[in-house]
Amino acid sequence: MQSKIVEIGNSRGVRLPREVLRRVSLDAGDPVEIEVRERSIVISPRENRNPRLGWEEKLRAAQRRRVR
Repeated sequence: MQSKIVEIGNSRGVRLPREVLRRVSLDAGDPVEIEVRERSIVISPRENRNPRLGWEEKLRAAQRRRVR
């Protein structure tokens, strides 16, 4: 599959075909990691790095244990 670098304001970008995004479960606005390996650009879905994710449930579980 081929594409071209396009101008987006003062930046540059690449249009990713819908099928490519579907295959990696990404959509417009989803966070990604971009890294350079050798002479390649690697774009990967970003893991949810919200450090507070799950805190509320853990607090409820701790409170339930404490009440007993």
